[in-house]
Amino acid sequence: MIKIVTHNGSFHSDDVLAVAALEMYLTKQGEEETEVLRTRAKQTIEQADYALDVGGIYDPQSGRFDH
Repeated sequence: MIKIVTHNGSFHSDDVLAVAALEMYLTKQGEEETEVLRTRAKQTIEQADYALDVGGIYDPQSGRFDH
């Protein structure tokens, strides 16, 4: 299972769009199912396959997409 992490707390359209787009991309690539976790816990973010809008790192090679 591919783990996607985004921030918890208030709903923001950018994190929802990022998760939806990534899930659609992964599905098209034939990847397995995804699990979406909403947290700001550093350890959980580090263990994720993708971190979207959380974690303070922008590095596409490592699956980190924060702004």
